[in-house]
Amino acid sequence: MLKQSLNLWWSTSLILVGAILLFSCNAFGQNVTAVDTGATQCSDSIIGKISFKPKSAYLNKAAYHLLDSIATNIRTHPACRVMVSAYLNEASYFAQQLSWDRAFLITKYLIEKGGVSESRIIFSYESKGNDTADISFSNSEHKGIIPPPPAPNFSTLKHQRQ
Repeated sequence: MLKQSLNLWWSTSLILVGAILLFSCNAFGQNVTAVDTGATQCSDSIIGKISFKPKSAYLNKAAYHLLDSIATNIRTHPACRVMVSAYLNEASYFAQQLSWDRAFLITKYLIEKGGVSESRIIFSYESKGNDTADISFSNSEHKGIIPPPPAPNFSTLKHQRQ
């Protein structure tokens, strides 16, 4: 009886921890939020949001868990395109490159680890907004092309430096 109670408690605890990690997490200063809109069509609806530490383009464990969940959601809607939009509230070359780095990290993860076709991802980065990235379904007809980095000398990604 005690063993069954412990197994039930452990299972419930794991489910609760998993839900907390996937759907609303503030771990190591990085907010990760999954937004379930219930959208089954390719409407412009946000399916995930990641907040970055200032001047950082690194994803933590909770962000990777969220991206895994988003990749599964994307694969269940094969006709939809997905927009990855990264924002930063500055107009400098560094800010433009940092926004690009963030969008690139998310896009690369969705393609390489999440199994999402590159042709389905619309890559967007802007120097207006805040330290976030949105992942959303899109009905846009844009092709999945990753533009060249705007200022590679300012990249925070080691593999991007020349």
